[in-house]
Amino acid sequence: MAIARYPLHTLAAITAAVALAGCSSTQAVQQAAKATPFAGPLVARASVASILATYAPGSACASVQTATDIAKVPAPCRQAWQPYHVTTVPGQDLMHQVPTLPHIAAGPGVAQQVAVLAAAAYWRSQAFLWYALQTDQPVMSDGLGRGLLYRQSSADFRLELAGGHAQAPTCHAFPDDMRVVNLKQDFATEQHRYGKALGIQVSFPGPCVVTGTDKAGHQVPLHNLPYRDTYVIVGDVDQMEPFGLALVVSGVGQCSQSVVTATCAQ
Repeated sequence: MAIARYPLHTLAAITAAVALAGCSSTQAVQQAAKATPFAGPLVARASVASILATYAPGSACASVQTATDIAKVPAPCRQAWQPYHVTTVPGQDLMHQVPTLPHIAAGPGVAQQVAVLAAAAYWRSQAFLWYALQTDQPVMSDGLGRGLLYRQSSADFRLELAGGHAQAPTCHAFPDDMRVVNLKQDFATEQHRYGKALGIQVSFPGPCVVTGTDKAGHQVPLHNLPYRDTYVIVGDVDQMEPFGLALVVSGVGQCSQSVVTATCAQ
């Protein structure tokens, strides 16, 4: 399973690749991945359209148009998804099933192209996680959370791993506002990020109530967001099969936490 990883703070290398190679964002990400291990100006949605396809041209699963039994997809695609215990492979139509990408803002000192790539990677990861819950394929989350993050910290995925089913409303998976920001030192240190590190500030409007059903058929409360809440997501942008450009999350902070307040207040 091919993986090329670079922390959010090294995304400047990718923007350089865009300028030097004179190619599309998708091509630049792929080339940079081979070569190297959020109030602010708004970024136009059109600038991320080319990298929001579920699978990039030429990737292992590019020919899979709709959700398909894993036995019926091309062998390279099947091999890419098998480590995640997938039985139904998402198709190219996945990104058409999720909400429209909201406006993206670049925080102080963050280049717009960096904001584009970081936000697109996060949005793509959320789409795969949403699909995983919808289809009861929770092991898919292992590729999108550092150190099996979702197994350990997500009630939704823990429920499904135990044989239950979690609702997956889009109000819980997809924010309506995003801003890419520099992490302030207190939060960066807590997240074990040193030097210039970025995070993705995401805002969910609420209300949003999520429940599930356990293995015995009993209803289980999972989340209750009665009002707007904002978080900062920390992770690494990866280019890997089968997910393509994705954000592998290592930590999350709520803006109401004292250690996150300065990062959110920029």
